[in-house]
Amino acid sequence: MNNELRKLAVDFITIPLAIAVFKHDQKHFDGLQETNIYLDLTDEAIRLLEKDLVAAKQQMYSKYHIDIKRIGKTEYRWKYQDKSGVWSYTPEQLKEMTEKVYMKYLSKARNFEIKRRGFY
Repeated sequence: MNNELRKLAVDFITIPLAIAVFKHDQKHFDGLQETNIYLDLTDEAIRLLEKDLVAAKQQMYSKYHIDIKRIGKTEYRWKYQDKSGVWSYTPEQLKEMTEKVYMKYLSKARNFEIKRRGFY
């Protein structure tokens, strides 16, 4: 599997994890007036992540015909053409990969719309 396909597979694995982290943050900060801007920022990050996840899935299934299934908390089975295998990650590796995606999308979400009013 070449680097482009491997990156696509890593996105497929880490984007849902990053979405879960953002949603967890939102539950933690929801209701705190001082965090309304952060909640709007995370809404935009989730929107962008979901959009990119749909695009990644479309490429994986339609263009490259890659199949990836989660088989454990940190293991994923992949199948591509006549090849297959299992990727195993440590929890620390998944955390680091997810953190990179999280930070990338926080940065990408800069042009978010402020929907909640907090300080006014």
